[in-house]
Amino acid sequence: MEAKQGPKYFRAWFFFLGVALVGGLAVGFVIGLIAGFLIGMAGRDANDYLLGLQIMGYIVGLLASFVSFRWSIRRYIIPQIVGSTGDDIAAFADHDVSTTV
Repeated sequence: MEAKQGPKYFRAWFFFLGVALVGGLAVGFVIGLIAGFLIGMAGRDANDYLLGLQIMGYIVGLLASFVSFRWSIRRYIIPQIVGSTGDDIAAFADHDVSTTV
């Protein structure tokens, strides 16, 4: 008898970490570059807006993390769970759980 193997959480976590790190750095770099350019063109010192830029960077990092987490779960975890029941992802997403027997 073969042991049933669960979802591969390590792969999902590994890709989530990579996408969140690289994506967060790239998006943060671009937004920081644009914000720094606009502050410089306005003739202001970046230290005047340091707290606001830090908060903006934190929010961008949270958004990048959330998006990559959803992608990782949809890509690696849900197909394994749905595949073990014999249904496809579309049937899983369209399943109505509002009625009880």
